[in-house]
Amino acid sequence: MVRRRRLPWVAFAMALGVLFGLMPGKALAASFEDVAPDRYRWALPAIEELQERGIMQGIGGNRFGPQLPLTRAQLAALFVRWKELPRDGIGPRFTDIQQGAWYWTDVKAAAAHGLLLGTAPQTFSPDMPVTRAMAAVVAVRSLGLGRAAESLAAAPLPYRDGDLIPDWARGAVSIALELGIMQGSGGVFRPHDPLTRAEGAVVFQRLLHVAQDEVARQAARAVKNLSVEASPAAVAVGETALVKGWPKDGRGYILPAPLSFSASGGTITPDGRFQAAKGGTYQVTVAVPGTSVKKTVTITVYETASFVVGEGLPPAVLPERPFELAVAFLTEKGAVNPRENRAQVTLTLEREGHAPQVYTATAKGGWASFTLSLPSPGVYRYRVSSPGLGEKAGEILAVEEPLGKVEAFLEKDRLPMGVAVPVTVTLKDREGQPLALAFPVRLNLAGGDGKVTVQKGGALIAGQGQLGPLAGTAPGKVELRLEVPGGALEGAVLAGDVVPRGRIQVTADKDQYRAGERARITVTLLDEGGKPLPLEGIPVTLTLRSPGDYDLEDRTLATRGGKATFDVPVTMAGPYGYRVEAPGFLPETLPGGKEGAFFTVLAGPAASFAVHVAPSTLLMPGETASIWAGWVDAYGNPASGSFRLKAVPLGKGGAAGTLNLAGESFPQGNWVGHFVAQQKGQVTWRFSPDKAAPVDVTFRVLEKPEEVAAGKGLWLMFPDWKAYGDEAILQKAVQGNFTHVYLEVATTRDQGFYGGRAMETLISKLHNKGIAFLSWTYPELRDVESDLRWTAEVIGYKSRFGVRADGYAPDIEEVIAPKAVETYAKATRQMLNPLGFQGRLIAITYPPNSWPQYPFKELAPYTDVFAPMSYWHHRAKDYTYYETYQYVRESVVKLRQYAGGPVAVSVIGQTYDMFSAGAMGIHSPGPLELEGAWQAAKDAGALGLSFYRYGTTSPSQWEVLLQLPWP
Repeated sequence: MVRRRRLPWVAFAMALGVLFGLMPGKALAASFEDVAPDRYRWALPAIEELQERGIMQGIGGNRFGPQLPLTRAQLAALFVRWKELPRDGIGPRFTDIQQGAWYWTDVKAAAAHGLLLGTAPQTFSPDMPVTRAMAAVVAVRSLGLGRAAESLAAAPLPYRDGDLIPDWARGAVSIALELGIMQGSGGVFRPHDPLTRAEGAVVFQRLLHVAQDEVARQAARAVKNLSVEASPAAVAVGETALVKGWPKDGRGYILPAPLSFSASGGTITPDGRFQAAKGGTYQVTVAVPGTSVKKTVTITVYETASFVVGEGLPPAVLPERPFELAVAFLTEKGAVNPRENRAQVTLTLEREGHAPQVYTATAKGGWASFTLSLPSPGVYRYRVSSPGLGEKAGEILAVEEPLGKVEAFLEKDRLPMGVAVPVTVTLKDREGQPLALAFPVRLNLAGGDGKVTVQKGGALIAGQGQLGPLAGTAPGKVELRLEVPGGALEGAVLAGDVVPRGRIQVTADKDQYRAGERARITVTLLDEGGKPLPLEGIPVTLTLRSPGDYDLEDRTLATRGGKATFDVPVTMAGPYGYRVEAPGFLPETLPGGKEGAFFTVLAGPAASFAVHVAPSTLLMPGETASIWAGWVDAYGNPASGSFRLKAVPLGKGGAAGTLNLAGESFPQGNWVGHFVAQQKGQVTWRFSPDKAAPVDVTFRVLEKPEEVAAGKGLWLMFPDWKAYGDEAILQKAVQGNFTHVYLEVATTRDQGFYGGRAMETLISKLHNKGIAFLSWTYPELRDVESDLRWTAEVIGYKSRFGVRADGYAPDIEEVIAPKAVETYAKATRQMLNPLGFQGRLIAITYPPNSWPQYPFKELAPYTDVFAPMSYWHHRAKDYTYYETYQYVRESVVKLRQYAGGPVAVSVIGQTYDMFSAGAMGIHSPGPLELEGAWQAAKDAGALGLSFYRYGTTSPSQWEVLLQLPWP
């Protein structure tokens, strides 16, 4: 017999089939030569069903391999086929999974969707046999019960070998047993035995037929707590309140458990939609069936019982003077119903001999109003009606001339700052007699260079009453206008002077300090004649102005005996100024660095050798940076001392630019040379003084200026800098090969630029490692001109050594009106260009997939880099690699679409928990999510990826961030 030689490609295909374990075949399970019906009767139905559904096939050669162990790669393929997951190659990096392997896309997909995780960081172990314990975990996880299983780790198990089941699998084994997916045999579970292919088929078939209500009941076993919310918690009759519940385990993870709803009245649907036909207070109880866990939420239902007309309506008006007729909708208790937004109201205005005028309006927040103007003198009748609430009627008199006038006086002509003073108002007729009619009187500041605040600006006054009180906030003359809507009474103008209670005296215990000493500063409150005021508890705020003319930290103390004493450490050498404020007293200001400085700080002894590069070590071809070198004290102040200096390049990269020293010997710290950038690249120069350790400085020459936001970045809020300090931040940045760091240095709510003291020290340290520094700010844009003033301070900042930030990054999220955003961006662009910041405006925006209405197009002409806050963890749930990947990638794609072109994008990812106090909790993104965001940003062609924020990054997150390469 001549044996036919098998073709090599056929042998290769068969080998893949054995490895794959899922080779297509049309033979029924009973026809597999190695699946004897008498021996595998228990597995035949499962094998046949999986075979027919295309989930699991034979291994070739009419064999199924029932006793072969099921491998992790094969299990991944089973889930991908069952779930019909996309095999697009999107998934975590595994070093033991080679692209092109038969299981490559299956493993990627299963891991990306959170079904099978790695056996170690970046390791999947595709050929490892699946143990029975592992199978239970993966099966339960595929049903969405992974968190529930973790919570049931202490559940009792009816197996003699229960002690052998690993802690990480005990909860899953318990759930698998309850659902009938895996049961063991002979009273044992055999957790470490490999799962055979025949057993795997049976387990998988059972998994396919698990009912969703059974899944919910298993989740309920792990529920320990319940969060409930009614949205809104107050509704009008007939409106719907949606009651939501989140079942949680003992650690706070949300579980897919069932919920039941009941109410003390009204109606509630199975999905939590509540309504009531009558007003009142109702309790809705949410429970987890089969458990004792339940919570009650209160819902207030408002019912409009009546309405009133003319609150604040003047009894008489001048013709053609506009006035307002207001209608208030009231509950049974007589309070305005704030939920009434549907009631219709009709106003009919009548005058004898004239056709009626009809107006309509709809309630909003419990009110409806009409702005009217009566054409000529006479008596006008009005009728107001609302369906189901009846009708109200009344009269308004239009008079040819005012009926009288408003008279008013201040109890004091001089308004002491910070002291409340009422305004007494009298209504008089034309003869000067008191007018008994009730008129609404309004009080407003009309003019003058002083300022006051009015606690209550209007009231209904009959004869005589009071308005205010007023409190002066800035000295000067003020004019106050009192007027009656409709003009039937002549208004009045009051004049007064806002005067300070006294002045502030500031003294320091010395005129001169050494860096590191503490300055003792005393603030004394004086009256106008210069005598001490022994006032207790007056808050006094001291702000020192440093030699760099930026604020040191504010401190506030309460006075004792009219004095407040501050003990403040001073570290920066140079002249200091101050600003002191106390309510009712004129602020006392002495700017630092100007004639008459408050006190001076001298540098301490030389402690180390430093090198500073101005304006930056990140340059464009053709740009020049100046280099300062010299001795500094423990606080970075230039200290006395001569030195000899040499500089040599380390390694390759010399083509990036040239460095020239002005000499080798210097009597003290000085500008010792300059670096000229030539072409894109990086080079490190070592500066070696004769009596100190060498200092390495890395210069980066960029191809495009927007590359300051390229690569991998860190985000720091100002409290992060205060908590961790320069050295810890620098260490992390270098360790993880981060290319840029954002630091929050100014916000509207904190009255502008406050980050100079951090920038003074941190920028040079980052620059010397070749790391870009980006000034991150938070302009609210409620007052664009005010925000632009402090924006100019941030953009114009430079340290004592002339070092500047490498880019400006405004975070625009409060007011996002297109006009305000465009005005701010355009003006900021005009500030940046003269300083050489072309190409370095980074706009921090909302993610377009969640905020498509954001004004991306208006920002685009002025912005060089968009930095969308692509925070995928916007719901309190677990996220998979794939969900994260899709969200971040879509964020980049849609931003370019909305911006109208191929704009540069540097994505902001997250390492904080949006749902826990302190932003570090159970919902912090996991390592695979961070990797998914990283991969998505790269695949979408983003310029870079950064993570918010430093202070909330956990050790496990740092482990991932430090390893992720870019590009």
